[in-house]
Amino acid sequence: MDDDTVGQTISGSTGSPTFQDNVCNMIIVITNFDIHDCRFSYASAGIFEYFTSGASINITNCQFMNEDVAVQGANVGLYNVLIGCTSNIVSQITNSDDAQEAQIYVEGTNLTAENVTADRGYAFIEADNSSAKLTLTNCLVTDQPLLSPYGYALTPLSNDVVCLPSPSTPVYQIVGAGNYYLTNNSPYRNAGTTNIDPNLLAELAERTTYPPLLYSNTAISVVTSLSPAVQRDNVGAPDLGYHYDPFDYVFGGSDLYSNLTFTAGTAVGFFQGYGGVYLSGQPYGISLNNGANLSFNGNATEPCYFANYSMVQEGGNGYWTTSGYMGGIIFNGSSTNLCPQLTGDFTKLTLGALSPCFFRDNWAYGACGFFNCEFYDGQFGTFLISAAYFTNCLFFRDLAAFWDQDYAASFFFEIARFIMVV
Repeated sequence: MDDDTVGQTISGSTGSPTFQDNVCNMIIVITNFDIHDCRFSYASAGIFEYFTSGASINITNCQFMNEDVAVQGANVGLYNVLIGCTSNIVSQITNSDDAQEAQIYVEGTNLTAENVTADRGYAFIEADNSSAKLTLTNCLVTDQPLLSPYGYALTPLSNDVVCLPSPSTPVYQIVGAGNYYLTNNSPYRNAGTTNIDPNLLAELAERTTYPPLLYSNTAISVVTSLSPAVQRDNVGAPDLGYHYDPFDYVFGGSDLYSNLTFTAGTAVGFFQGYGGVYLSGQPYGISLNNGANLSFNGNATEPCYFANYSMVQEGGNGYWTTSGYMGGIIFNGSSTNLCPQLTGDFTKLTLGALSPCFFRDNWAYGACGFFNCEFYDGQFGTFLISAAYFTNCLFFRDLAAFWDQDYAASFFFEIARFIMVV
């Protein structure tokens, strides 16, 4: 397997994928398989299992976007799964016999689906040689006819399931690259049952159907403290449908001129937008300007999080696709006397491929200190940084580069395919 990560443009691609007929993301040939925390996009089959009597696939916390068939298998278990389809994908499918768009195709005897959102196309279809038992719980099936082109009716054994072939009012709201947050005051919140897999129930309590709060092209010039703000699904009965990893706040093209603190447990995302500060013409998440202090104050049991939006949101709608070399947090101090500060304690930082830097400078001054932090799949570096401290930190597949202020000496190291603890 190669080193591609979420959001990375494949060699030879335009970066704007279209539907690919007769292409599979993954083919399963063994009898039992567990898949979790994955995203599959733009193929005729996301997961295809060659039929084997008694075989099973369990899929947890996964997203399938713009797939002709999301999953085809004998016995399928779906736990917190999103199956979505943007409107333009239908016109890209050339083979009308395959035009199921975003379906689950069951060839064996059982399908268990718990907290699944399935939007557009035809979901949960039995093969003509199958007598599958379809058991759906806490699911949302929207914008789908109840009868497939093959004539098979959607007749699951349902428990707290909503099927809306043609919704009269919006079921979802789009925020950034996330298409399937439930609408405000949704009737599908707290509408489920707790009679689901206990491991899934525990995971849903840490996830959400609420969108993040946005700071887009925003200047922050007063002392600000931000705490967890997005409701996790840990009160009452679970919401219906797919649950996202939570982002409390997402920043893009925002500029900090004062103190900004994130308290323990706060999850912060970013996209690259154009703000009020000129940064070499490049988009960024947050710029730290003269006198600014940005702090992530997590603790051992409630860490803070800082991640690129693509680690959570499925995309496919054309939003938040701008990218450049600046990345997430940018130092923009004009002198050492007004040097902006960045600190993190018990914070987990994750990028993916769409954003090259956790933090860096704009050929400007800044200082940072990280303690008990974890850095995943990204890079960071500075030219005019005044000081950088890393204590008890973990780096996984990261690239770091520092040059001193007079450029006479440089320091460069790469962490790839292994873990390094400082």
